[in-house]
Amino acid sequence: PGDVQSERFQLSKVVEELNTTISAIAPEKQIFLELIKWETHVHPGLGRDPQDVVNQQIGEYDIFVGIIWKRLGTPTALARSGTEEEFQQAYSIWQENKSFPVLFYFCQEPSSPPQTKEEVEQLGNVVDFRTQLATKGLVADYQDHKSFGDVIRPHLLMVVGRMFSNTGKLLTERKEYLIQHTTEAEKLASWQQLQLLVQEYENIRSSMDP
Repeated sequence: PGDVQSERFQLSKVVEELNTTISAIAPEKQIFLELIKWETHVHPGLGRDPQDVVNQQIGEYDIFVGIIWKRLGTPTALARSGTEEEFQQAYSIWQENKSFPVLFYFCQEPSSPPQTKEEVEQLGNVVDFRTQLATKGLVADYQDHKSFGDVIRPHLLMVVGRMFSNTGKLLTERKEYLIQHTTEAEKLASWQQLQLLVQEYENIRSSMDP
């Protein structure tokens, strides 16, 4: 919705930062994140309503990120807002593929009481929507607008890491094999290598431009 423009800008910066960091730490993975937004990925067109035009052109994506503060957004032909309709589509994808990442965030920054009936309705829709989400999984809160980037950065790293690692049964079997066959020296070497990667990541972050 329109009251989280700061968060959308921060997300763009986080994606740029992660692309730089990941390419420096793991160039062999050839991972590149692209932030898909209607402002940059949609051209004018005709449809059932504006949201339908967006839906037609966005295409496939690998991670869904939802952000809400005190507005749910403008109603569409199929939902109370474009944000809700986009979530419903992402949820349908998740139902077919349980490994599909759906990340939803709610801003907790205080605001003045609603001044109009429309603002009251929007706030009520947010409460109802969050209650609905709480029955389906876990959502995240962040303290204020400016802190969003620091909250989502490690989450995206974890999601991307899981997407590009072995999954499911293969991961479980490998873990069990390593537990049974890895010597203490090998475990120590792996741990030391991990610590070096973590330190390299922190060094890159601290030397990057804001």
